[in-house]
Amino acid sequence: MLKKMRVLTGKQNEGLAQNIMWGFVEALLVGVPFVFVYLIIKEMFTTVPDLSYVWTCCGIMTALFVARVVVARHVMINNHSLGYDAGLDIRRNLASKLKKVPMGYLLKVDPGRINATMLQDVTFTEQIYSHLFSQLIVTFSLVTLVVIGLTIEDWRLSIAMCIGLPLAIVVFVVLKKVGAVLSRRLLDKVAEMTGSLMEYILSIKLLKAYNLAGKRFSKLDDQLKDIQKMSLKHEFVAGVAPLSFITLVELGFATMLLALVYLYVGGELQPHVAVLFLIVSSRFFRPLVAMAMFLAEYNFMQQSANRIEEVLTAPELPEGHWVETLEPSIEFDNVSFTYAEKPVLRSVSFRCEPGTLTALVGPSGSGKTTITSLIARFWDTTSGQVRIGDTPVEKLTAECLADHISLVFQDVYLFQDTIFNNLTLGMTDPDWEQVERVCKATCRWDFISQLPDGLDTVVGEAGASLSGGEKQRLSIARAVLKDAPIVLLDEATASLDPENEYEIQQALSTLIKGKTVIMIAHRLSTIVHADQIVVLENGTIIERGNHRDLIENSSGLYRSLWEAERHAHGWKLVSEGETTSVPAN
Repeated sequence: MLKKMRVLTGKQNEGLAQNIMWGFVEALLVGVPFVFVYLIIKEMFTTVPDLSYVWTCCGIMTALFVARVVVARHVMINNHSLGYDAGLDIRRNLASKLKKVPMGYLLKVDPGRINATMLQDVTFTEQIYSHLFSQLIVTFSLVTLVVIGLTIEDWRLSIAMCIGLPLAIVVFVVLKKVGAVLSRRLLDKVAEMTGSLMEYILSIKLLKAYNLAGKRFSKLDDQLKDIQKMSLKHEFVAGVAPLSFITLVELGFATMLLALVYLYVGGELQPHVAVLFLIVSSRFFRPLVAMAMFLAEYNFMQQSANRIEEVLTAPELPEGHWVETLEPSIEFDNVSFTYAEKPVLRSVSFRCEPGTLTALVGPSGSGKTTITSLIARFWDTTSGQVRIGDTPVEKLTAECLADHISLVFQDVYLFQDTIFNNLTLGMTDPDWEQVERVCKATCRWDFISQLPDGLDTVVGEAGASLSGGEKQRLSIARAVLKDAPIVLLDEATASLDPENEYEIQQALSTLIKGKTVIMIAHRLSTIVHADQIVVLENGTIIERGNHRDLIENSSGLYRSLWEAERHAHGWKLVSEGETTSVPAN
């Protein structure tokens, strides 16, 4: 397990050796007082006890008790610090890992499972340091010291006291393996339920609109009931292991008691030794019982560590190198891409010159968003190359690629933070005046100035306190502030009303000036001035040219889309029996 923890934390278990040493010191401070208990008992059974000797032993025991309290506090703080540091390192490693895996991995994995891994599994795993190791060290050291001491005094009673321990260990290990299977199933079920709970909360608005909140909650309720049943089954099976361990271990007390009576009655045992074994045995089994309870929870810790390891060992996108000067041209060279064994792009080739606007057009599912995703290297190509300048994107580091690209998505995500911090995301030394100037150029500044704290206003999670148009403006302002030479626009205005769309198009004009731009658009009227229009269908380029050239192709898909859009502008609702005409504007 220590080896696995080194993998999960990325460290060599720093501080663990020191904690083991202090744990052994604590065990000594717990065990040594029994020596003085023995000396006091032995003295009390003499003809004339030396009370000063007895009081001296009591004073030493008191000093040892105070020292134990101090050391125990130090051990507790160190163990928890080591555990929390391990939890921090694991969460950092998980966050770093998620940046390096392909987007396809994140799409395949249930978000609830990742959430459970980042929170619940890490919490269980950090307890290996904060609770388990310390308990094992103190218990093992104390039991060893006590057994050695008692064996020296009377090996017969010592063997009788420990007679059930070997069998208890064997039974515990066997039952623990059965519990491990249930632990894994229970953790998987909890992760599944977490995903369903997240889905229910995020979709509550839609569910209420369609009067499905009750039905969807029934599904969640069924999962909660399944977890309840599985938890009870797990507690029953997992509880048998420590219960069996405790029963067999404490069998040694009964055996020792019988042996003690037999030896004492037979005159083979001195009274002070009998009293010593009675006192020590009453304390001997307590740490073993506590250790058994912690080891019962070890199944959860181990399974959680395994789930974390699954994420940390997921395949990564190969890392490239940093390029200082990168020409902002984009070239697709015979690119094909397959996702889930389904071809998405087939032999796509085109080039975007620096400072030009390229529009991607085509039906849904034709591969437009995949092209922008391959440029941003959310995935790697199945075959062919995507190049920025003369460098394939897979040869660039993620940081280098991110520095050269700004993305504006249709679905804008804002963090639960101030508007200023959302706009300056990734900037090392943001300038307030620059942010304000960009906002005035790209946003309706009046909506920001009317907020309670202006740029310091905290937006809700995912920007819930703002409208769609306001979030989109902030997204564009964020991209302008980044000032990257390449801009990718994925349906940036598709879901907006005409007024908002016009204003955001003006903001986009500021953003794309002098940049290499690839723009996905369904409204063809927004791309009539594009330098190049690439028309896709079923993952293949079927047309390419400017607006005028493509319109002249009477049988082309682009012209069909253009005509359909013009006709759509004239639609209206009619009652039964009415006729309608579509203006030919």
